[in-house]
Amino acid sequence: MHDGAYTTLGAAVRHYDNPVANLQQYDASQLSALMRPLVDVDPTRNQARADALSPILRPSPDLDGNDVPDLVAFLRALTDESSRDMAGEVPARVPSGLPVGD
Repeated sequence: MHDGAYTTLGAAVRHYDNPVANLQQYDASQLSALMRPLVDVDPTRNQARADALSPILRPSPDLDGNDVPDLVAFLRALTDESSRDMAGEVPARVPSGLPVGD
């Protein structure tokens, strides 16, 4: 996910099968030691996130064994091959004028 909480696209897709339960039961031990402290697992804030979850995402879609790989394959098909190597797209400066570090 955008904060690095899930290390694979499949894990991110599985999260949406039951986002409230997966948020409350999240296990940061799957992450590298460097990433673990960056993930917010505070129960009070997680409950606030669950309470703010859109009603559209609340009902579980009840994904079966084939659904996750199928959804991952579909999402991968949306990736433009030209986006795989973006190294040449790094600007020398950001809009503020500050240089971009290595």
